Amino acid sequence: MEVFRIMSVLGVLYGKCLYKYPIQGGYMESFSIINSYAESILVIECLKGKFCWLSTWNQRIKVNMSMKVFTVLWLTGMAGVISLWWMNLPIPESEELQLPLWGIKLLSLIQPTFLLSIAVLVGVVLAHKVGLSAPLAEAIANRTSMSLAIQPQVLPGIIGGLVGGIVLTAIQFCAKFLLPSDFVMKAETLSSSTPFLTRILYGGITEELLLRWGMMTLLVWLGWRVFSQGQGEPSTLCFVAAIALSAFLFGFGHLPLVFVLGTQVTISVITYVIVGNSVFGLIAGYLYWRKGLEAAMISHIVVHVVMLVARLAR
Repeated sequence: MEVFRIMSVLGVLYGKCLYKYPIQGGYMESFSIINSYAESILVIECLKGKFCWLSTWNQRIKVNMSMKVFTVLWLTGMAGVISLWWMNLPIPESEELQLPLWGIKLLSLIQPTFLLSIAVLVGVVLAHKVGLSAPLAEAIANRTSMSLAIQPQVLPGIIGGLVGGIVLTAIQFCAKFLLPSDFVMKAETLSSSTPFLTRILYGGITEELLLRWGMMTLLVWLGWRVFSQGQGEPSTLCFVAAIALSAFLFGFGHLPLVFVLGTQVTISVITYVIVGNSVFGLIAGYLYWRKGLEAAMISHIVVHVVMLVARLAR
């Protein structure tokens, strides 16, 4: 059979030559038939994937585009990581430093850089498998219309940010009467010392890459593989569970900061930190699911703007 396939290819090539240099007599019709049949065999073989170079070429295109999306998202997230340099680290003045402050700050950037790289890679590999996307980043990578990609995400992102900002501001106001005074004072000091640019770049962009693009995408994919065996589309339950769990993990991830502040750690403090940070995660997760990653980023940025305005208005 393989010999016949090779002969078919040669038949096509020879048939082309015959068309260019006709043979006198009755052989021309026979060669035309052989040529047509050989071309049909070639088409069938291509459809069956026997000519691997077509498949390989498509794979290369997909890998190339994935790398472009990875680069766009990673560079965007790194802007937030670099902005951490200008944060005031909560180091007690009485503590003797083993390294210069610049060295400590430089080392503190290693972990978020590593986590960002893993999260972006996970999202690039898994997001489209479960119906999630980053429309603007993909438009930049594919050199298609950025305005068409971002336009459907702007208004939902702004609305989600306004709602989230108002809810979080209300939670902060009410919690003051239930939390230890030293925690409230140190938390406000840390908040006021965090540059607004860091809030926008790291909080609004990098955290969304970590929690939504990386964590939530992975959770949806795991649920899809476990409960649907990777068939069809993920169920609504998969998305809802992933949104809730990633939001909880986001809130839980802020607990180490409580211990760094050196304040009294009570049940009310733990509850406040987890709930306060998880509430917005539900909004951002929904926006990522329904509108795209950039909608969640816009919403997160608007939340920080609302909370800043609320603090300045006091």
